[in-house]
Amino acid sequence: MIGQLKRESSAKRNKHKKLKLVAPGERLARAAVDLMQQTSVSDLCLRSLVAAVDLTSAQAGYVLTPDPDDSGLLVTEAAYSPTGAFEFPERIFLQGSLTGKCFDTFRSLICRRSSHGADIAEFGSEVKSAVTVPLFGNRNTQELATHVLGAITLVSLTDEKAFSEEDRKLLEGLAAMVSVNMLNLKMEEFRRQTIVESLERISLYLEAKDPLTKGHSMRVAKVAQEIAVRLGLDAKMQDDIRTAAILMDIGNASIPDSVLKKPAGLTDEEYSIVRMHPLVSYEICEKLRLSPRVLQMVRNHHERLDGSGYPDRLRSSELPLGLRILCVADAFDAMKCRRPHREGLTDSEAMKQLSLDAGTKFDPGVVHTLREVLHSGHLNEVYEVAAA
Repeated sequence: MIGQLKRESSAKRNKHKKLKLVAPGERLARAAVDLMQQTSVSDLCLRSLVAAVDLTSAQAGYVLTPDPDDSGLLVTEAAYSPTGAFEFPERIFLQGSLTGKCFDTFRSLICRRSSHGADIAEFGSEVKSAVTVPLFGNRNTQELATHVLGAITLVSLTDEKAFSEEDRKLLEGLAAMVSVNMLNLKMEEFRRQTIVESLERISLYLEAKDPLTKGHSMRVAKVAQEIAVRLGLDAKMQDDIRTAAILMDIGNASIPDSVLKKPAGLTDEEYSIVRMHPLVSYEICEKLRLSPRVLQMVRNHHERLDGSGYPDRLRSSELPLGLRILCVADAFDAMKCRRPHREGLTDSEAMKQLSLDAGTKFDPGVVHTLREVLHSGHLNEVYEVAAA
């Protein structure tokens, strides 16, 4: 079970009461404006539930979407209750459930326990009435089964509130708006992900042109991911760190080869050119509307705790954990790999340098965790391949 939601403040509950004085058509129009402003599927689903509960006076509701790993399951994308008094299912089976029947028939359904008890098997005994409507990706398609994006399901916990045909029609109108916005968001995410993957390939191609930098971003991504896993960071953070690691140096394309591959030390002017690459990378990635967390890691992966880094000279608390991990991983790989003006360091030599800078330039906890990762042997294959 997902668990009971926290109760809303009295101010929020009073706001819902005031909204109920507004005509349903006007509330639906307001909901349309609100839904159009959402920038993620999860936010869209939650806001649609708030609107649906308001429109129908339901006690709770949730949005279910197909489980990508099991065609026989639906998973809860979002759940909402004004009082927090309802436990929401984390997932349900398509077969034998009201929402599953909605998916199978492509129709909205109303169910009351007194007359159709079997149809609401997905609910506990406290549910007296339920209504569910499908979310279609394309109403004109002849293959609706491949275009059902999800379903909105609302429940009533009292005999006094039984969902009506008017409730169903209002919910169908809301579902039509949610469907359009959800499809647009999914298409936008697909477009953005396609561009990100293309940029990743370009970044790897640019690295491959120089034997000394080949594989740098992928190794940094691997080192950072191993640190993140050992620190217990969630999968989304790990994915963000990986994306940032691969894209952070795409701005190197703006640096002339005469500077990037110079065998001797750089002049002050040349070094200032090199220090611009995080900003170029950031400007490229910003156009993709990547998350602020990824953008910050791309822009600030050369920052240091003492403010000696670049380009923004961030200090200490201004560097979130994900960025601290990326800074350490990037510095470690840079030390390990040969450069035109020096040979690469061994693991112990690189860790000695990082340890000397721990607490001033680098997060000591992250440096310690990297040492643990190295001792575990999880990076052996990464650097064996790099040395081959």
